Amino acid sequence: MNDPVFHQPSNVRIYWRAWLGLVTLALLLRFTVFLGASHQRLFSLATAYVLSTWLPIMALNFVEGRRLTS
Repeated sequence: MNDPVFHQPSNVRIYWRAWLGLVTLALLLRFTVFLGASHQRLFSLATAYVLSTWLPIMALNFVEGRRLTS
């Protein structure tokens, strides 16, 4: 058990909680603030959600991939 992967703690639980928080926030905004919004405003909300989740996921994929290869 001298494998270095076992000695580095995983942050996956933190990542899941952060993502679930963003999903909850997006749903709350959709069904409260954006309830009677036009399709263009709903598209803006969806775009903001996608960018706020996709970019950090790609960065974490890079960082965690480097951690696993070392």
